[in-house]
Amino acid sequence: MPEVILTRALSQQTGGELRHQVQAGHVREALDQIFVNHPLLRRYLLTDTGKLRPHVNVFVNGALVADRRALSDPLATNDEVYVLQAVSGGTHAPMRTDESVQTCELARTAGSAPTHHRSEFAGHHRLGI
Repeated sequence: MPEVILTRALSQQTGGELRHQVQAGHVREALDQIFVNHPLLRRYLLTDTGKLRPHVNVFVNGALVADRRALSDPLATNDEVYVLQAVSGGTHAPMRTDESVQTCELARTAGSAPTHHRSEFAGHHRLGI
């Protein structure tokens, strides 16, 4: 069964549940199953027309979904679907340190969920890992 994995911030809309086993053939169906029990989550992820919000990213086994509009990317039995909200804010980020680079590298190589890392270079927007 595919598993949908939410960030902690999004899990506030699901009573703290981070992982959700679903029986679904594609990403939209997987999310719709979660929305049945957690309807408030829908407004955080989708627009009124049902499209993925611009600040939300969905990955299947670490690859960004190709179809952001209909979410028709297929799912297989053991697929993992990661749902993440972009985080923004602040005025200036500190300069990057060797320690922060090592921490990001360790998290990435330890097999953790795909993560967006806020740029640590002032004035630059870039995916750090």
